[in-house]
Amino acid sequence: MRAAIYARVSTDEQSKGYSLNTQVDACRQFALNRGFEVVDVFCDDYTGAAMERPALDGLRDLVSADHIQAVIVYDIDRLARKSVYQMLIEEEFRKYGVHIEYVLGQYDDSDEGRLQKQIRASIAEYEKAKILERSKRGKRGKAKSGFVLVGSRPPYGYTVRSEPHKAWLEVDEEEAEIVQMIFDWYINGDGTNRPFTIYKIQM
Repeated sequence: MRAAIYARVSTDEQSKGYSLNTQVDACRQFALNRGFEVVDVFCDDYTGAAMERPALDGLRDLVSADHIQAVIVYDIDRLARKSVYQMLIEEEFRKYGVHIEYVLGQYDDSDEGRLQKQIRASIAEYEKAKILERSKRGKRGKAKSGFVLVGSRPPYGYTVRSEPHKAWLEVDEEEAEIVQMIFDWYINGDGTNRPFTIYKIQM
């Protein structure tokens, strides 16, 4: 039986050591034990709370082309973080005669098996909601403490000062002068003309 492997990890899971390679290796071993021939591997670095994902879309194309009979996924939450999405994807694949096999859960095609799968999918959705809630709470706590969360580049006019587990912004005096000049142009112009438009300031 021909099969494809689907693995997924999101950015926050990568930071916790969740690996695409370990998922794929486990799926390959599962395929070997079950006698599946793996013809393709699809890996997403994308949230499981979305239906449209680059690798998942590629897998859909393979499924609809009638090239495989099964898809192997490490666990239900790797397929989707919303139970309704997991059911929709499974139903979509089932229309093409393709079933999904999970390494960490064997679910019978029965009322009991479907119930067990639905419970596991609901737990995955709950876990995702708790992760988001903890993340928001942590960001609010840092902000209330006077610290900020910045990406690779701070807002123009500021520099980042940091210590382990905390960071804050300080005014960059040179850049701040430019910011003040831009505001002055926008409000007052250069003294000889009307206030500048954003387009003219960019010029």
